[in-house]
Order: sequence, then structure tokens, then C-alpha cells
Amino acid sequence: MPDHFPLDSPPTPPHLVGAPRMMPRAFGSATPVRMPTLMLVEDSRYASEVMRLYARSLGLRLRRAADLDSADTHLRLYQPDIVMVDLGLPDGRGEGLIERLAHALNRPPLLIAVSSQAELGAGALASGADVFIEKPLPNIADFRALLVEHFPAPLPLLLLPERARSPQPDRMALKDDLNFAAQTLSLPEDTGQDIGDAPLMRARTRYVAGLLDGIAGTLGDGALRDAARKELRRHSADADAANKTDQSFRHLRDLVNQRLRDVTAERGI
Repeated sequence: MPDHFPLDSPPTPPHLVGAPRMMPRAFGSATPVRMPTLMLVEDSRYASEVMRLYARSLGLRLRRAADLDSADTHLRLYQPDIVMVDLGLPDGRGEGLIERLAHALNRPPLLIAVSSQAELGAGALASGADVFIEKPLPNIADFRALLVEHFPAPLPLLLLPERARSPQPDRMALKDDLNFAAQTLSLPEDTGQDIGDAPLMRARTRYVAGLLDGIAGTLGDGALRDAARKELRRHSADADAANKTDQSFRHLRDLVNQRLRDVTAERGI
């Protein structure tokens, strides 16, 4: 079985946008065959579970960080071959991490930016990402094609047979994401507490709407995605949006709670 990608590998699908490459840290031909490492910086447990299954199928070692602070800890200890960064993280923006890695002396050979908001792609590429992926994540065949085209040297990947269908992630991960979103969206209206720090509340609600946008895209849940994007637009247009629990906010909250009840009811999850 070959230990590298064939030269006639399929091109990256058009919805996966690439950028001009910089010279990365070398992945020399004399390097012993090993499982390349993909570091995933992703807050969603459900999206992380998808990538865990992809990595296992493609012969990649996966390390995951749920936020920027954890990512910094990982990067002090390891030098991954591929770094995949979600742009909306609980403790800041992923573009800053991408920019630091892009200009590092030991730059990872491949930097991938991920977001459910397509309009963030240009900024991610300008920060130094080699590729921008709009959520939902591509199927496993398209993700394989992306690695084939954009990694700057042959990789000892795909030691396992190529899978025609993408593996299905654990629904417990989805339940955890929905439960977190439901708790966060309940804070302004249901607890009776003072809203406190309005900028912090705006950031928290906008963050959760972005998280739900990505989850809904992965699930193919059009209603939930529309509601999440409407809330994102409301926050973009109204600087005081977090202080108002209008119809769009309540609709998103109610959809999240309904989806959580549905997932919980599945075989007693």
C-alpha cells in the first residue's frame, strides 16, 4: 500500500477556499513513517467528535484544544503537522492564533481556518491560513482531497481504506453542546438575575449563536441555523442587543430547548 498520496489525487472541492502558500517547516523525506498530527482548536464537542472519527479513518493523530488557552499549552509541548482552528472560541478569536502560527519559525505545514460564517474567510486567509472551510465540515472524501492538495509534502496518510461515507459522531457530544447553549441562552430572561456586564453578555450570546450556527449546519437543521443567523445579524446591527430578549432571541432559545429534549429522548441519552 502506498505511503503517500498519488499525484493524480482529486482537486479540492470549490467550496474549500485556498490561499497562496508560505514556506512551512519542512516535512523531510527522511522522516520515519509516523502518524501525522492534526491539532484541532474547536469548542464544539460535536464538531470535535466528527473530526476524531475523520482522523481515525485517515491515519491522523488528533489533539484537541477547546479554547485558545488550551491551544497555547498544547503548542508549547507539541509541533503538529496540521492545525485546524475554529474562528469563534470562548476566550477570543481564532484569527489571532492563526496569525501567530503563520509567522512562527516552526510554522505548521498546514493551517486551516473554520467558521460557519463565510464572510470571515477573507480575514482568516489574510491572517495566514492556507485554507478556509465554511461549516458544516466537508464529508470525509472532500476533507481527504483538501489534505492531498494543500499539504506541501507527501504524507504517510491513508493507511486505512478510504471510506465512501462519513462516520457518524456520538450524539452525547451533540447533547452536551445543546445543553451548554440552552443554559447560556436562559440566563438573561429565565433566572431573574440582573444582566450585569452588558458587553460580556453581548459577547456570550453572540458566541453561542455562532456555535449553534455551526452545529445546525452539521445537522442539516435549517430552522435552527436560520434562527442562529438571525440572532447573529441582530447583534451586528444593534449594539445593545444583549439587553433585549426580543422575538428572535426567544425563538432561538425555544428551538435549542426543543432540540435538546429531542436528543435526550433518543434511547434515553
